[in-house]
Amino acid sequence: MVPLFRFFALFLPVTLFFLFACQPDNSPKQPIRFEQSKHWLQFKAPPQLIGWKTQGISQKNQDKKRILESHAKSVAYTFSSMPEPSTKQSQRSTTAIHHTTHPPQQPIQTSSNHTIKQQVINQSQILYYSGSRSLKEAALTFDDGPDVSFTSKILRILKQYHIHATFFIVGARAQAHPEMVQRIARDGNAIGNHTWNHPDLKRLSPIQIRNEIEKTDELLQSLVGYKPALFRPPYGSTSKAILQEIGGMGYKVIDWSVDTRDWAGTPVPQIMNNVRQEIYPGGIILQHCAGNTLGMEHTVQTLPEIITTLQKQGYTFVTVPELLHIPAKIGR
Repeated sequence: MVPLFRFFALFLPVTLFFLFACQPDNSPKQPIRFEQSKHWLQFKAPPQLIGWKTQGISQKNQDKKRILESHAKSVAYTFSSMPEPSTKQSQRSTTAIHHTTHPPQQPIQTSSNHTIKQQVINQSQILYYSGSRSLKEAALTFDDGPDVSFTSKILRILKQYHIHATFFIVGARAQAHPEMVQRIARDGNAIGNHTWNHPDLKRLSPIQIRNEIEKTDELLQSLVGYKPALFRPPYGSTSKAILQEIGGMGYKVIDWSVDTRDWAGTPVPQIMNNVRQEIYPGGIILQHCAGNTLGMEHTVQTLPEIITTLQKQGYTFVTVPELLHIPAKIGR
C-alpha cells in the first residue's frame, strides 16, 4: 500500500496540471479589424492581444500569442507610417457662385515625395486633370467669370507677361458682360464652357445638364464666333454617366491638378505654397476671375508671382488646348 500511495502522491499533481493546462482555448475569437474615422484608418486590436496572462497557458497558446502580437504590431505600424491624406473638404453652396469649392482629385505619390493629382483619362479620352509630363509646361485657368473688375485686371497682367490662359465662362455672367468675353478671346486666350448658372451637375437630369451647356454655347458662339470644345463642371462634380453625356456632346472635360483655393479668400503666401507644392510638368492651375471680392483680390496680387516663380523654374505657360493637344472649338 505504501508504495502505491507514494506513486499517486507523486504523479497525481503532475497529471492534473497537464489536464488543466492543455485544455483547448475555446474563448470566442474576434478578428483584427480596422475602422474608418475622419477619413483615416484606425487600428483596433482584439481583446486576445490585450493583457495576456502567461500563467497556465500552454506552449501552443504562447506561440499563438506571439504570432498574433507580431502581426498586430506590423499592421499597426504599416498604417501609422502612411502619410495622412488631405483634409480638404467639398463644402458646396448652390446660392452663390463665389462660394464654390473644388474637391481634390485622387492623389498619387511621385518620386520627388510630394503628392500630385493623377491624370485620369477614360477610354474615350474625355476627362483630363493634367497634360504630358515630358515638357515643363503649365496652363493657367480662370473660372466663374467674367466680371468687369477682376477679369479686366487679370487680362492686363497676362498681356503684360505675354501669356495666354484659359477662361471657363459662366453663361449668366457672359450675358451680363459680353464685351469681356470678346476681350478674352481677342487677347488670344482660350475659352471653355462652365454652364449657365453654375449648378452641381449631379443634382440635375441629363436634359437639364444639356440645357445648361447648350444655352451657354449659343451665347458664346454669338459673341466669339464658335462653340468651345472645353468644358469644366462646376465644383469639379461629375460621375461616369455625366462624363458620357458631356463626352457625347463633343466636349473634353477639363479638371485641374493645382488648386490655389483663391475662392476661399486664401492669403497670398498660402496660395503660393499651394502652387509650389502641387505644380509639376503638365499642370493645370485652377484660379478664378470673378466672385468673392477678397479671394479675387488675392488672385490678382498673386498672379504675377505665380508667373515669375514658375518661369524661373523653367516653365512655359500655354492654353489648355495647347497643353493637351486637343481642339479648342467644336466642329473645326
